[in-house]
Amino acid sequence: DYDARRVQAVSARFGGRVERLYVRYAFQSVRKGQHILDLYSSEIATAQQELIFLLENDPRNSVLLENARSRLALLGLTAEQIREAEVSRKPSLSLPVFSHFEGLVFEKAMPDPAPDASEMGEKMSPAPAKTAPASSPETGGELSLREGMYVQKGQRLFSLQSLATVWAMLEFYPSDAA
Repeated sequence: DYDARRVQAVSARFGGRVERLYVRYAFQSVRKGQHILDLYSSEIATAQQELIFLLENDPRNSVLLENARSRLALLGLTAEQIREAEVSRKPSLSLPVFSHFEGLVFEKAMPDPAPDASEMGEKMSPAPAKTAPASSPETGGELSLREGMYVQKGQRLFSLQSLATVWAMLEFYPSDAA
């Protein structure tokens, strides 16, 4: 079974349109720092244009420049992306988004473990899962997030389940416990 405490949500730090998606199916492995998608965001483009405007028209105003940089950092841009906008003096129309976590991709929480023997004795049909994986190998494993879709600030894009800790779930009959 998976350690439910090690599930991390990957959420949009700013709203925009998914230009390119590099994570395409459930159970895909993602490394920390991996480029997972490109987003176009008018909010980010505007914030970058404000920084560029300040650099060109008021380069000595360190307080406003630092505030503009901080705003971009709070929106999720890396220091390198901010520096690139400063050097090129052009806003990036499509921004790469990187994973802050490592694990396997799921859209929802991990599935519950198999029903225990007492449930199976009472009912021979499997119990419905409380949470289901985003997709299964039988359905192609595709995620619902697609290129061209719009996402909102704070929207959960998918979850990453760490495999650093996994458990073997064993069940013993009382007569076999010794």
